[in-house]
Amino acid sequence: MRRITHHRPGRPLALAALLFAVACAPALAAGDPPPDPVPVDSLLRSFVSLHIVPEHPCAGDSITLQLQTNGCPACFHLTSFGFRNVTGAHIEGTADWTTPCNELRCAPETLSTPLGRHASGSFVLSVPMFVLIHRLPQPDTTVSFTMRLEFQVGPPCGTPPPPPPLDSLARNLVRFAVAPAHRCPGDSLSLLMFKNGCPPCVHLTSLALEPGAGGFHATLEWRPNCLELVCQPETLSTPLGAFAAGHFVLAGQVDVTVHREAGADSIVSYRTRVAFDVPAACDTTSGPCMPPFLVVGAGRVPGCQLTLQPGQEGDLTLSALPPVPLGGFQGLISCTAPFRVYDVRAAAGSHGLHVTTVREGRGVRYVVFTDPHSPIPAAPTPVLDLEVIADFGALAGSQGSLLPLVTLAADAKGDSVQVCDDLRGHLGPAIELCVSGDASGCDANGDGRLDVRDLVKLVGCLRQVLFASGTNDTLRCTDCNGDSLFDIRDILCCARAILHGPPVPRDSVHASDVRVSLVALGSGERSAVLRVRVTGLRGLGALMMRLDYPGDRWQAGLPFFPLSKAPDPAIASGSWMPVLDVGEEGHIYFGGINPGDATADELSFDVQFIASQDPQPGDRVDVAIADLAASDGSPIAPKGTLPSFVFGSPVPPPPLPTDIALSAAHPNPVTIATRFTVLLPRAADIDLAVHDVAGRRVATLARGSFDAGRHDFTWDGAGARGGLYFVRLTVEGRVFSSRVVLLRNPN
Repeated sequence: MRRITHHRPGRPLALAALLFAVACAPALAAGDPPPDPVPVDSLLRSFVSLHIVPEHPCAGDSITLQLQTNGCPACFHLTSFGFRNVTGAHIEGTADWTTPCNELRCAPETLSTPLGRHASGSFVLSVPMFVLIHRLPQPDTTVSFTMRLEFQVGPPCGTPPPPPPLDSLARNLVRFAVAPAHRCPGDSLSLLMFKNGCPPCVHLTSLALEPGAGGFHATLEWRPNCLELVCQPETLSTPLGAFAAGHFVLAGQVDVTVHREAGADSIVSYRTRVAFDVPAACDTTSGPCMPPFLVVGAGRVPGCQLTLQPGQEGDLTLSALPPVPLGGFQGLISCTAPFRVYDVRAAAGSHGLHVTTVREGRGVRYVVFTDPHSPIPAAPTPVLDLEVIADFGALAGSQGSLLPLVTLAADAKGDSVQVCDDLRGHLGPAIELCVSGDASGCDANGDGRLDVRDLVKLVGCLRQVLFASGTNDTLRCTDCNGDSLFDIRDILCCARAILHGPPVPRDSVHASDVRVSLVALGSGERSAVLRVRVTGLRGLGALMMRLDYPGDRWQAGLPFFPLSKAPDPAIASGSWMPVLDVGEEGHIYFGGINPGDATADELSFDVQFIASQDPQPGDRVDVAIADLAASDGSPIAPKGTLPSFVFGSPVPPPPLPTDIALSAAHPNPVTIATRFTVLLPRAADIDLAVHDVAGRRVATLARGSFDAGRHDFTWDGAGARGGLYFVRLTVEGRVFSSRVVLLRNPN
């Protein structure tokens, strides 16, 4: 079974989303006035809520965002949740709602997606929610609304536990066995060395007997913290000779050469023993063994088994090939970029089958077990439904692979079932996964290379398609995503490919007033928050940037936009559209597209860095490439040198404000509490208060002398009625005001 979920995109360059409202009309008593209709989007907002886990995270904690149903709304079901926005900077959720219906069961639902690790500070998330409403016999409609979640990340709660020592890890990389498993006296035996499971970046190099010592010597190489996410089975063997009946023990030495990214290589050595028996009575029987892999459907089929667009998810059903009825089995499902395993569950239609999983890289480790008296039959049987998602930064036409391994199995009685080790080296090709479309046609100007100039030409194609009546043979519009149309999605598809393209030759660029800067918002020994700013963009058509950092020792979190500059998730004419790709370790790709006549003069985003290994002196972030193009496609260069930042550098104090200012309320409207910021260029006496529409003072937030700088204040609205209020700041004889709407539940 292969299910692909398609998201319904809005019209290209739409100025606003069209929301459908359906009035709820309960029965009225005779003579009662009809109540005001409740908009459907307001009703649906009450069905769901956002939460983070843990509730009070510390800097460096791994944070998970959860989408939950409130109570048990009848016939309302969450369908997906995760990074769905084309910029990669927003999360999107979808749900189905059938009304009216007779569903009486209570079924709370929760979906989650990882947010990664964050430094200390305040954060805000805007999550678009799309609900497909089924109202038979009327046509289905879609209602969309945006949920916001603010959360705080506190200071570090303590140093994380140290990683396991290398020698402890090295002792578990390989295992040994004697073949054949069913032996007779006088048989010629062999010693086998296998990888223990699928440790990444481990390669077996030698296995030999030590003449006269009665033992063996094995060597292997290991590169810790590398990105090899697909299991590459390896087996080495050496002959032992013929053995009479009896019990035998082989002693051996294992040398593990550890290759480090930074620092000298080292060798971890340890002694091990291999015990085996040769029975006196010859046993020529051979028990059945479990194939060490799962397959798509009932067997392997060449070619792509699942084709997805970037950011899209789809399902694959995996089947087991048990030799005997099974009570359970376990293993590892590896997945390569640009795909990841998003969810694993028991196959649809299976009975008495239970699955537990633990994420590992882009894949998962899993355990499957059955209810008593409901074993998995000895026949090709669907056991797992996988939800696989393609990265938003996936390039059109790229490929990945999935390798579902079985490492242990047990029959219905709980006895071990041998896994066929002799088949591990003959797995054949892994399950192929593909990204739809073809980016080869993104060379819009026909110069044989992909760069920022092609992006400007593609935007010109879009303007021609949308607004011009004639054709222009000099423009080469391409169907990058393979949907037989040319629209904004094709530009974003090509942008992902152009982000990874070569820089524009320096001899063809012109000077400009565009400046690129890195601003440290926070910096410590093992963490930093940087703001990337590009200013002077007015009149430009597109930009492409690449940031480099030591990916073997530092992890970059998902870039996010400053709270005061958070973009509307809807694509609006006159706005810069950012494109982000952080899927490649050690690099952050950032682009901006001007789909119309953008008035914004600046693009900026914040990115968090957390040390994954011990930092080295001089670890830094470099803006390695910054390519820009004017609206006519001519390439230009930023002014000045491209900036760098050395981790651990002190954060300079923020500059003093140049004038008195009162910020707008955030959030607004507000249900619980809202915040204001006052900027003072010099010390002054201030009076900050909240007034109702009649001018009455309902709360005093500050009164007295304050130093120069930024000052934050909060109003919780306690005891106030819902309605419109004014925040008024009086300082040095000047009055500043801001409006805020307080929402209260009328019940």
